[in-house]
Amino acid sequence: MSTRGKNINMDRLESYSLFATGVSLVFHAINPNIPTVHLNYRILCIKEDGNVVDCWFGGGADLTPYYLEEEDCSLFHRDLK
Repeated sequence: MSTRGKNINMDRLESYSLFATGVSLVFHAINPNIPTVHLNYRILCIKEDGNVVDCWFGGGADLTPYYLEEEDCSLFHRDLK
């Protein structure tokens, strides 16, 4: 994270183009024993003359259980990492 933005020349901002996209997903199961899963991820790239100058990627995911099972939550987060 400490290098984010270091490649950007503030005097050349007008020569940069941006590309950004993302995806968001929400899964609702019919079975109440299966938790809702939500995730979203995104990427932002700064380009100059068709070359990527800098990129940022971020997002996350989580569970929303109807019936809390601590073991399931721990397993989800452990495996997600």
